Amino acid sequence: MEQEKRDIYNQAMKNVDEQTSCRSGLNTRDLKIALNKLREVDPARYRKAESGIVADLSACIAKIGRSFPERATEYKKQAIKLFPGNSAIANVAIVPKDPCDLSLAGLGARGKRAICRDRLAGEEKGPSLVVIPAKGSMKAFALGKYEVSVDEWNQFCASDGNCPVKKNTSGDLPITSVSSSEVKSYLAWISDKAKRKYRLPTRAEWEYAARAGQAKLDSNRNCKLNSRGIQKGDSLIKTEVGAQNRWGLVNHVGNARELVADRGGALVAIGGSFQTPMEDCTANLAESFSQADDITGFRVLREIVER
Repeated sequence: MEQEKRDIYNQAMKNVDEQTSCRSGLNTRDLKIALNKLREVDPARYRKAESGIVADLSACIAKIGRSFPERATEYKKQAIKLFPGNSAIANVAIVPKDPCDLSLAGLGARGKRAICRDRLAGEEKGPSLVVIPAKGSMKAFALGKYEVSVDEWNQFCASDGNCPVKKNTSGDLPITSVSSSEVKSYLAWISDKAKRKYRLPTRAEWEYAARAGQAKLDSNRNCKLNSRGIQKGDSLIKTEVGAQNRWGLVNHVGNARELVADRGGALVAIGGSFQTPMEDCTANLAESFSQADDITGFRVLREIVER
């Protein structure tokens, strides 16, 4: 009988080890059955082994969490039921995987798989972002592939309730005629919804991303031109229309001027607009900004936390 008891215990422990090793996922139902068998067959021996089991289970949940945070969160809830009040399991940190992984840096022009978007709690996904590589003391960051659109602004207004939805403007145009305080509110809202830090880019960050290591600008950018029968720059165009630069930014020069934070925190409008003469419409054109106007919009920067 003692030998049979040891055999049953050892088989149950083998089943526990198979689950907590994480080699083939985690089946908490099978784990519960095995744990109950251990506790029933030899309670004293189980009590000695419990801390090791908990440590292995915690490590398994943390490992799964690095790639599948939602799945790991559910496993953690089930594990707490198996070990009520256990602090080791309760303290397992599950860090959501960042969709804007550093492996995407500099690849934003290579199609949909190189674009990242954050989930917004209770909303549709956030703006399309591309990852800008680090340079010197400047850390890598994610930047809006496009200027923030009217549709994206209306999503904020409908959710937050502190601004009127713009009904008489095409939703795929860049949002303009918004004040700095309204932009600040939008950035606070999306930061809260995404649980990530969104802000305006600094002037240095914006210019670095806009140039993307290239000296040549798109000759067809939406700036003012009236020469040899070619007329451009009559109005705003859709945020997603236009050539992208090497890192995936679209309409970064021309279309709507974009707000950035200059030295000392002052806001300037950079990159020129559809009203800017083509010869002046460059990545380093910075103009003063004091109040909302119909040629100034913005694109978002989302910080990347390196782990």
